[in-house]
Order: sequence, then C-alpha cells, then structure tokens
Amino acid sequence: MIASSIALAQHRVARREAEFSRPDWAQTLRALANEAPANAADLHALVAEHLSDLAREIDGANVDLFKQFWNETGHGAPSTPKPEESCRDVLVNLLRPRLFPLGLTVEPEGHMSANKRVDIVVARPGLKLVVEVKLAHSRDLWEAVANQLDHLYTRDPDTNGFGILLAIWFGAKSGKSVTANPDTNASPSTPQALAAELGCTTTRQSARIAALVVDVSGKR
Repeated sequence: MIASSIALAQHRVARREAEFSRPDWAQTLRALANEAPANAADLHALVAEHLSDLAREIDGANVDLFKQFWNETGHGAPSTPKPEESCRDVLVNLLRPRLFPLGLTVEPEGHMSANKRVDIVVARPGLKLVVEVKLAHSRDLWEAVANQLDHLYTRDPDTNGFGILLAIWFGAKSGKSVTANPDTNASPSTPQALAAELGCTTTRQSARIAALVVDVSGKR
C-alpha cells in the first residue's frame, strides 16, 4: 500500500512536469511586465502576491477594511465573524478589480473536475488557479490541503497542480479558538505562527500549494 502510494505520487509529479507549458518570449515579457501570466506557475505567483498585498491593506488600512469580514453591532463595532462563504465573497470582490485588467476572471464556487467546487477560481482560457478559504477556527483547517486542494481541486489539468490555502485570522475578540495543529496539539498564537505552521503542512503535501493568512482582527 505504501509503495503504491509512493508510485502514484511520483507519477503525478512526472505528469505535471510533462504538462508544463513553457512560455514563449512574448509571454515571458508580458509576465515580467506584470501583465497576463504565461503559465500556471506565473498565475500562482501573481495571485499569491495580490493576496499578500490585500492582507497588508486589510491589516493596515485606516478605513477599517477588516470590518467587511465581521458582523457588526448597531454602533458599527465588530461582533462576530461572518461565515466562510461571506468572507470568501469579500475576497472575491477585493481581487476582481486587481486581476480583471490582466484578463483574469475571479469567481466564487468555481466548478472543477469530478463535479467538485472550490471557494475561488482565478482563470483565463486554459489556465486556472484554485484558492480554498478557511477560517482559522474551521474544524477542517489542517486537512484542507490534503483532502481538498491536493486530493480534489488541483487535479484539474488547467491548474497544473497549483493552489492556495487562505486562512482568515479573527483573533481573540472573536471568541473562537484557532483550530489546534494536529502535529503539536496546540493552537498557533499569532497569524504569523499560523502561516508558518500551515506552510509546513502544505510543503509536506505539495510544493505547488501555498499557505497564506489574512489578519482581520483589527488589532490596532
């Protein structure tokens, strides 16, 4: 069983390498100019960078962008975290104006192979990048890479194996505990620690899946 699993994993790696689409010179120049991505690796890097920029804006903007992820009291104070689907929709609306000029669509509940659906798909014809969104207190946070991204979504040939796990950190005032890391039986105490520990999880599973954390705690 172990040998067959190793052989299957090796086969997937070989297949992905064989399917790699090497960009021509014009595509390479467009990618370097921050224009349309030439291949799945470019798209992965581009979306990861935009998500990282959004994370910095949400954490530091003076217009309280973080509140879009929270239900609010009648006085506008954050009260409880919004559901995962609502948080996903906020991210979709923030990403669309950034990526539309590059000829990329950003859609929620993207349809994948085997009739599965992933939280966000960034795409152009023949190319997809899948993003699975999890709240830091989601029960399946630590299994999302293996059970969803790697096992289901990145098998779509248009992804070439690339995906992103995006965790949303609400902090202590949410009243919800961050799901404990099954490797340590402890909950990460900061968004930076969560990002590092999720990164170790994704690395074990696939070098083509990145882990990012968006801090919406409004801690300042």
